[in-house]
Amino acid sequence: MHLEFKDVEDPTKFCLSVICKEVKEDVKLVRQVFYVILSAYTKNPMNLAINAPTGEGKSYVVRKVAELFPKPDIVYLASMTDKALFHRHGTLVVKNERGDHVPIDSKMAAIDSQIEDKLNEENGNNHRDLKKALAHDIKKLEQGKRDLYKNAKKLIDLNHTILIFGDTPKMSLLEAIMSLLSHDKDEVEYQYVDTSNEIKTRSNILRGFPTVIFTAAMDYSDYPRWPEIQRRFIISNPNMTKEKYRESIRLIGARFGLPEFVYDATIVSKADKDKAREIILGLKEKILSVTANNNPDSPNVFVPFLESIEQSFPSEKASDMTAAQRVYNYLTFCLWSI
Repeated sequence: MHLEFKDVEDPTKFCLSVICKEVKEDVKLVRQVFYVILSAYTKNPMNLAINAPTGEGKSYVVRKVAELFPKPDIVYLASMTDKALFHRHGTLVVKNERGDHVPIDSKMAAIDSQIEDKLNEENGNNHRDLKKALAHDIKKLEQGKRDLYKNAKKLIDLNHTILIFGDTPKMSLLEAIMSLLSHDKDEVEYQYVDTSNEIKTRSNILRGFPTVIFTAAMDYSDYPRWPEIQRRFIISNPNMTKEKYRESIRLIGARFGLPEFVYDATIVSKADKDKAREIILGLKEKILSVTANNNPDSPNVFVPFLESIEQSFPSEKASDMTAAQRVYNYLTFCLWSI
């Protein structure tokens, strides 16, 4: 049982305050990273790109927020080839009668059970013709297993996965995952050529949408597909002021110049960090339970000030629709978290 929310007046505010004790003068970015990672537990997660010159603390902010989230959910990537995401570990599946992809394990187990029954019957029978018929049946069942395995596809589940790129990703990688980040279909099929035994076309199924965060020191704004990146990612940057640099230098001094127990007592305690981790686990479980049966296009919440929001939005260009989508996603997400 995780920490009850009633034990903390404002659970989200408490988590953010703990993080900000080690991230100075960057409240806006801390909030953005926190909510983007938390959105991974919804069916319509957000993505974040942090763009600023080297040395501004981009990766540090992401790391300090992410370290409070469940470790199995976070995937840190130093680099990734363009198609690596499409070849991650997955589960072998086939389509059932309704057209849904289901694991082959149960089907394989059922065939194995039939084979075992036939073998037991064969071993306990001395009738020549019957033994021959049983051997034929076993051979057919074994061929069925081979066909099942041959026709199976690998399903890669990306739901509730947070991918954090520690370095500037190649533009070709962003291009490769662009369609995935558009959230058009819950399952997409990726075909590739397999040359392991013979040249043939195979398919992997990607289910769900990951949350992607990357930091970049280079300027992408002149890139022809930059508008597409802006549509799929919230573009942000850290605070770059003398006050931040001064406070950050003080924090560095405390981290390296004070004994651990003094740092724990004067900057941030391990107890508060553990408490924040428990709160985040509770938030995760609550969001997952609320959104489990929700259609991503119908979040089933009531926004009482909907009309005022609609009237406040500009409607002069396509990017205004993207901005509206993000605001509504954020609002429904916050309502789920209450």
